[in-house]
Amino acid sequence: MGALSAISVLDLTDDRGIYGAKLLADLGATVIRVEPPDGDPLRARGPHLEDAPPGESSLWYLYFASNRRTCRIDLATPEGRDELTSITNRVDILLTCPGTFGVDAIDVEALQQRRPELVVVDTSSFGPEGPWANYLAPDLVAGALGGAVATTGDVDTPPLKCFGDLNFMISGAYTAIAALSALHAERDTGHGQRADVSVHESLVSCLEHVLPWYWYAPLRADRPERVLPRRGGLHWSNAYQIMAAKNGAIMVTPTPNVAAHLDWLEEVGFIGDLRDPSYGTPERASLFVRRLMDLTAQWVATRDVETLFFEAQSRHAPFGWVLPVERVVENPQLDARQWWTEYRIADREIRGPGTPFWFSDTPWQMGPPAQVNAGEALSDIPDRATGSAPAAVLSDRKPLSGVRVLDFSHVLAGPFCTRLLADMGADVVRVNSEKRATGANDPNTSYYASFNRNKRSLALDMSQQDARPIARALAEKADIIINNFSPGVLDRWGMGYDVVSKDNPGVILIEMSGMGSGGPWSNFVTYAPTLHALSGLSHLTGVPGREDIGIGFSYNDHQAGLHGAVAILAALESRRHTGRGQRIDLSQFELAVNLLGPTLLDLAANGRAAGPAGNTLPYDDAAPHGCYRCYDEATETADERWVAIACMNDGQWRALRQVMGDPAWATDPKLNTVAGRLAASELEQNITRWTRGERAEDLMMKCQAAGVPAGVVQNGADLFERDPQLAHDGFLRETAEVHPVLGSTYYDRLAIRFHRMPCDDYPRTRILGEDSMEVLSEWLDMSDEEIVEAAAGLLLS
Repeated sequence: MGALSAISVLDLTDDRGIYGAKLLADLGATVIRVEPPDGDPLRARGPHLEDAPPGESSLWYLYFASNRRTCRIDLATPEGRDELTSITNRVDILLTCPGTFGVDAIDVEALQQRRPELVVVDTSSFGPEGPWANYLAPDLVAGALGGAVATTGDVDTPPLKCFGDLNFMISGAYTAIAALSALHAERDTGHGQRADVSVHESLVSCLEHVLPWYWYAPLRADRPERVLPRRGGLHWSNAYQIMAAKNGAIMVTPTPNVAAHLDWLEEVGFIGDLRDPSYGTPERASLFVRRLMDLTAQWVATRDVETLFFEAQSRHAPFGWVLPVERVVENPQLDARQWWTEYRIADREIRGPGTPFWFSDTPWQMGPPAQVNAGEALSDIPDRATGSAPAAVLSDRKPLSGVRVLDFSHVLAGPFCTRLLADMGADVVRVNSEKRATGANDPNTSYYASFNRNKRSLALDMSQQDARPIARALAEKADIIINNFSPGVLDRWGMGYDVVSKDNPGVILIEMSGMGSGGPWSNFVTYAPTLHALSGLSHLTGVPGREDIGIGFSYNDHQAGLHGAVAILAALESRRHTGRGQRIDLSQFELAVNLLGPTLLDLAANGRAAGPAGNTLPYDDAAPHGCYRCYDEATETADERWVAIACMNDGQWRALRQVMGDPAWATDPKLNTVAGRLAASELEQNITRWTRGERAEDLMMKCQAAGVPAGVVQNGADLFERDPQLAHDGFLRETAEVHPVLGSTYYDRLAIRFHRMPCDDYPRTRILGEDSMEVLSEWLDMSDEEIVEAAAGLLLS
């Protein structure tokens, strides 16, 4: 039985939300997907299984529609409409995307009046209202307007989209979180509700440095720029870079132990002037990093990439070998953890991606989509009572009110997970200490402020033995314990799952390590850029012939946070029915590999290894489909302007011709089909000649008015100063209360809008230990005297 085996879902999503339905289905929910009589249009998505029957060949659909019950319904008939109604009357959750099959046949407002316990999640490109609400935004355009494209590529390439479906997999994860958190609240109150998920806001929430870099420029005397240029594989910190080595490329960083890195450079004779004490002055800090990375690159160029990778990891240095997908599938860590699973299509078994998370009691499972009729789809789903909702008081209620979270996480992946829980009302207690409050864990830094809002701060020095009984007592009161340490840290503190669950059988412990618990690589040190490299994400996100580009922000850290939240919410739902918590092992590496699902299936089924595709779709045909240079308006924040244009069909191409004024070159009959446009060698140059004389914003509006998907490649300044959709939704704001150290701080709202339980509270981030008294008093009933005594023993520091 899966964690979600007690719930049922009607899936009326498209590619913007289907990954969320997949997450629910793979965790055990009964998910019904209806399609028209001629089949789901998403069955046309590539890659395809060679020689399979039409409509049964899509490996994309096999991955994203896993574990579904699919049934075909003719909504032109009374019988078909009745079948859809019977399904909506039985399920717990309804997932929709505007324009998908079946959505327009449902009066959602009337349905919720009839079934007030129903949870409805609508995932749209820009939300239900606002100036861009009706804009078209396929993946490339969504990534451009959402700020992701502006971070990727370099001066020799256009801005680049993330490979495959990575943008919509973010909105899909948010879809699952919205559904499970609203369901959690319904279980407590009897009130269902609608939740809106915007792809645009979802992407903006996952840009790591983009908005903080813009907001907090005055705090960086050595690097005052508000918008960073695209720099290929060079991370915003300047301390993570993809470098050329012999026989390949490798993601290199001197963090977290710069001293050890310097010692290594000295050993191999590449220390240069890095021991010069003048580099220790604040005004030369950025010069030191640049010099350090330059000398490191010179050294790396002399080393065999595979040998260097394993030597670095033996020294606990988080280097990451940039692997193509055909090498990723040979990884011994995946084999040792028995990660791979079988997918069934057209009477064939194909090895494909396994679980993003391991549940100790309710395993993740894979099954094929099952074609059934509506009656069969409902056969084991009980009738739902209908009527008025109970008169519960919801005035101050949030979806996760009453959930207690003990948070030992650090840097980004874990804190982003608990930020989501805290925004939705959970009482998240962030454990930190003076010893650990450095770098990204320092509460007085803008990075920390970006990912730790709505949490209470408890100072507790876990390096002291006497502090651990306090932590253990807190664990016995917690619903959730979370950490993203290397495996075994909590066990060494006497707080492993087997120990804590004896006294707190309902506790859910989630460990979010880089490689997972167990396996030959389990002790490897990783950050998001390391995982991008090892998983194939860096290799695939680029242009042919280049291995030094990759994703321009810590994509996988955000996805780990989102998937951690999904796992926690699923475990909470399971606990309602079993009374037991469980341990969750989330390997951030396995998650990253899982995100390449259709690509892995294509390699296994057809022997085709995907490579970097730039802005070209790797499996489906669309043209033009790229980012085009526009009239440059040099400003303080940018000296280049680009627009993304994505003609997904021939009709949109004809509309684009009209927007361009139907130039003579565009009337060539060969361009009337997508195949002809893809073969036209000068198509890109001709479009660029047009766009170079136009303002990006004007082009976007003219194209969208004509029904052509287009969007400005927005940077941090665009998002905060000029994005009318974000302004309409009040998504980016200044925090009302001034931070005692940082001064004015800013935030992006939760990218989910709950209609009944709005999540509108965003106070300033707490400083170290600011809430220690209240937490220990409320959770442990400790007296003021006991707390003062603990502080005197330096446990609370």
